[in-house]
Amino acid sequence: MNYVSEILDKIQSIINKLRYRQHELENEYFRSNEKRFNDLLLSIDKADEIIDADLASTYIDADDTQVLNEKLE
Repeated sequence: MNYVSEILDKIQSIINKLRYRQHELENEYFRSNEKRFNDLLLSIDKADEIIDADLASTYIDADDTQVLNEKLE
């Protein structure tokens, strides 16, 4: 009967370790998703800055100039 008690203790120890690892892996998954989300927001912010700079620019593309000339004719 003593062996059964020892085996049950070992099994319980293994279960506890597995639960700990499960939480550890879940936390890493959420941390990874948060990093991806933050990276996505940074990319969107950068694209927004580029678009704002392009709209504020006085430079006109050659294609735009050609279209304007065609409209004036």
